[in-house]
Amino acid sequence: MKMKGNILLVVTFTVVCMLSIPSKGYSASARGVTDTTIKIGGIFDLTGPLVTTIKPMVEAFRNYTRHVNEGGGIHGRKIQLIIEDDRYTIPAAVAAFKKLVYRDEIFALIGPGSTGETRALTDHIMKHKLPSIVFAADEDVIEPYKRYLFLPLDTYENQIGVILDYIVEVTKTKKPRIVNACVDAGAKVPILRGFKKWSKFFGLEVQDIMLPMNVLDTTSEVLIMKKAKIDYIVLRPFSSRTQKGLDSTLRSLVHIHLPQRM
Repeated sequence: MKMKGNILLVVTFTVVCMLSIPSKGYSASARGVTDTTIKIGGIFDLTGPLVTTIKPMVEAFRNYTRHVNEGGGIHGRKIQLIIEDDRYTIPAAVAAFKKLVYRDEIFALIGPGSTGETRALTDHIMKHKLPSIVFAADEDVIEPYKRYLFLPLDTYENQIGVILDYIVEVTKTKKPRIVNACVDAGAKVPILRGFKKWSKFFGLEVQDIMLPMNVLDTTSEVLIMKKAKIDYIVLRPFSSRTQKGLDSTLRSLVHIHLPQRM
């Protein structure tokens, strides 16, 4: 996990560096770039259901920005990182975007950190020709090709393909009983689509169970899994509260002999 985080930071700031290569003579016409600064905006959930998952990443961005600036910045320009809270809601994400673009006049954007918000902002990003590193691992966001969108991770669809391939080809489990424990959020669309595609490809039966966002009591969902006598639980994506709720329920119901692998 630490290695993935480091790679993500390197990719993010590599893109920023590449986009910032022009000389000082160009800075007069580049939005968000002066002779001394480069304004980079960020839109993330800082107070909503994903805060415990997103906050460490945001702190990493801030720490790395400080590291770059202490080293002289990018071509002598210091990064001014401006982070806005979307509270994991589309209206707040749109408001944050407008503030960053019209008031702060940023050069590039990091985020949003979720699928629904990214879908809502994609047309705005393209209209303003704003280089953006987004974290919505949804094929619909990046296909067809969009010049100003950068995705530093693989799509949910491909991630699911890798997981099911591992179950089939590596574990060699005979007729594995698999549950897709999917949180009822924006990313459920590409996740459900991915399971439909790859379960058909591998000839598997996958049961979809929707988990309410940000709940602790998942007893009813776990009992459904018990009845299905499942072998594997695939849980992605999730809020930390939902994850804790599911983990806690599984532990409290250990006597039901649910042989899950997560």
